[in-house]
Amino acid sequence: MKKILLIVLSVFVVFALFPICSISAEESHIRKIISDFKLEELINTDSFTKREETEETIIIKNEKDERFVFDRQDNLVSFSRMNSMKNNTNQVLEAKTTQLDFVEMINDLENKGYIPEGYCQTAAYKYFDDIWVFNFEKERNVSNPYDSVKLCFDAIDGSVLFYKRFNDYTEQLVPQINQEDVRSIVKEYGKQNGFDFVDIKISNPMIVRMSDYKSDPTEDYALIYKASVFDDSMELWINGINGSTELVSTVESYDAKCFYVTDTGVDDYTVTYRNVRASNYNDILDLLGYSSNVQYLSNHNTARSTMLNYINGYDSWAFTFSGHGSATAFGTNDGQCIVDTDDIAGYWSFVVLDCCYAGNASWANAFDVYDYNTLGRSFIGWYDEEYAVKCMVFSCYYKDAMEDNTSSSVLSNIYTALANIPGDDYYHIRYIGDRTTTGYKS
Repeated sequence: MKKILLIVLSVFVVFALFPICSISAEESHIRKIISDFKLEELINTDSFTKREETEETIIIKNEKDERFVFDRQDNLVSFSRMNSMKNNTNQVLEAKTTQLDFVEMINDLENKGYIPEGYCQTAAYKYFDDIWVFNFEKERNVSNPYDSVKLCFDAIDGSVLFYKRFNDYTEQLVPQINQEDVRSIVKEYGKQNGFDFVDIKISNPMIVRMSDYKSDPTEDYALIYKASVFDDSMELWINGINGSTELVSTVESYDAKCFYVTDTGVDDYTVTYRNVRASNYNDILDLLGYSSNVQYLSNHNTARSTMLNYINGYDSWAFTFSGHGSATAFGTNDGQCIVDTDDIAGYWSFVVLDCCYAGNASWANAFDVYDYNTLGRSFIGWYDEEYAVKCMVFSCYYKDAMEDNTSSSVLSNIYTALANIPGDDYYHIRYIGDRTTTGYKS
């Protein structure tokens, strides 16, 4: 009997010292991050009950799809609560925050190690009245977005919406040619292709993951100079080690079923990018419950009639077009296929005009999408010039966001895609429509 009492007493002492409901190391880490990000009043720590594992990461999330991603060494890789953005409703609020409002918070996160020592701010910009984006890279002569940090804040209440530590490539490459060498290479390329390049703008050297842009890259990461010509309507990427021309990209100006077109007299990469973009949007439409396919408009003489037959069809609900565009028309660069706002008819649920200058109210209204009060409908477009290669990159990351966050809104997934793209480039994307819809076919 004494033995039994002794055992019971021992068990009681053990549980008293080490309660069954003690906080795990994982929970403790999450609590600390929430505290460091000053989100205690906005996030319920106990709500993170869903756990997923990959070979390299552990993902912990809640019902709102707020999520933490850790590596196998328990380091924070990323944090996202884009679904909780204040303007993720159809009652759009006006943002009062400025860039200066985030200085104290950024300094605090630097002191706590979320932004590593030696990293400096390379960009800060706001997407409409929705989010502020800040990018930080290690201070060096060659920009490397794959060794960087990205922070996004809510433009309304200033809270942290997104954090990501990019740590994909840390090797330091040293340029073997300078900007004047690049200028000579670009001029020679122009001469060989019948162009007279006069005003050539050349970027500082940067690291680029070539597999994001080419299907058969000679190297995964390359040191690149970007040279723009023709008033920024064409961009050439020159290898900073060997001087080779890695890529040529044109601006998608004048410019589902997911249609894409070829150009007259344009390099094969532009066509490939449009194929990838159309395929990505097709996959998104399939995910959203549409019966979709990709159609390549190789014959410019029949391209207009082919698209209008679909646009005016009785059972057409979703449409994407990758090609050239303007504020009132989209089509091909040779003018043989032109569709304008007056040609559009019908009721549309999901539209992407993947071409320059088409991200405006005129085009959205043509597809029967108005402001933020058109319930269940989405319109996405580029409101300014954008290089074909950037259009392709966005479509890839947007597809990933839609696949990973199926319960999130179309709009919050756009911002999740933008936040996950390495680097400090601004993307001239515009969303018009229901800010709460997930985009699924009803």
